[in-house]
Amino acid sequence: MVISFSSRKVEWLMIMLVVFLCLLSAVFSQIMYDNRVAARDPAESLPSYLLPVPILEKLSFGFRSLAADILWVGAIQFYVEWDRKDPAF
Repeated sequence: MVISFSSRKVEWLMIMLVVFLCLLSAVFSQIMYDNRVAARDPAESLPSYLLPVPILEKLSFGFRSLAADILWVGAIQFYVEWDRKDPAF
């Protein structure tokens, strides 16, 4: 008994295999990311870049807008981490 596959069926099977492998790698990557994030405690790593305002004013050399932008981006990156308590985050 000889099994003959048309080239369309083989092409379809290859596409499905690639889609399945992509989904599998996405699930694996998400599990690895969740384990890495769960291992960290954000309360232990409070932002260390915050200095008193008078020192920041002197260190910015008059570029207050640039310093504000840098601090704003740093604050967003710090506080955007999900603590896994709010399901609507």
